[in-house]
Parts: sequence; structure tokens; C-alpha cells
Amino acid sequence: MEYEYNEPTMRNIEVEYDFIYKGLKCYITLTCFGWRGAYFVLNKNNRYYGRQLQSLNFIDCHGGVNYAASSHPCIMSDDEWIIGWDYNHQGDAYDFEAVDRLFGEGTTASVKGSYYLSNANMLFHGSGCRKYSVDDIALELKQVIDRYKLDE
Repeated sequence: MEYEYNEPTMRNIEVEYDFIYKGLKCYITLTCFGWRGAYFVLNKNNRYYGRQLQSLNFIDCHGGVNYAASSHPCIMSDDEWIIGWDYNHQGDAYDFEAVDRLFGEGTTASVKGSYYLSNANMLFHGSGCRKYSVDDIALELKQVIDRYKLDE
């Protein structure tokens, strides 16, 4: 699938791709360290609006839901509730090519000294780990929305 990616800004997390599925706004984010996140936005009339993390643990998704809030650093919402999860677990590979594409050539090299890209951490996120693409994450967002009828 060919995507039209969002233009970069100067933050350390950006929306890499967004789409609407069954009336829900969906977002895939990318950090400057190379991992992605998946989010969907609920309006006030949704039965899951305002639910805290503890009450969302029934949602089976990659690593479990770890985000539920009325705002997000790079997702604009107006009286909506944002639910999501990330792809930064042991065995998840970072996507450095996407980082340089979205944040600018050389970004990966400039953050190499951070904890996230330290040799110790790369044992859990480097070679032999799975890199989740935008396609993979968009599919999982759709599957989660369908499985739990989150659009109702």
C-alpha cells in the first residue's frame, strides 16, 4: 500500500499516518527513536469514552493498551478520548529508515547516544526482532476496532 506521509516538525514524536475507519479517527505515530504507536479517537457518545487504562485491559492488542487520555502530544482532539498502544516491547525492532524519512536525514545518527539506542537496549530491539510497518499497525487498529465493536 502506498501512503502519503505527514510532513515533519521539530518534536520527538510525529503522526506518521492517519486514516478514518468506521467513523473513528486512527493515527500511527513514530518517535525519533524509531518505535511506532497506534491510536484511535472516540467521541463523547462512545461507551468507552473517558475510560481509564485499568478498565480497558480487556482489549487484546500488541502489548496491551497503555494510553487513554483526552489529549496527546501530536493528535489534535476536541472533547474526544484517545486510546492506544505502542510497539516498543522486547522483540520489537526500531524503524530507523522511517525516522530519517520523517524527522530528517541523519536524525538516527544524532540520537544514537540516547538510552533508547544504547547497546544494552538494542539487545531487545535490534537484529532478529520484528519491525512493524504502517500496514501492520493499520491492520491491527482495524482488527481491534472490529473485534470489540469500538465504533458503536
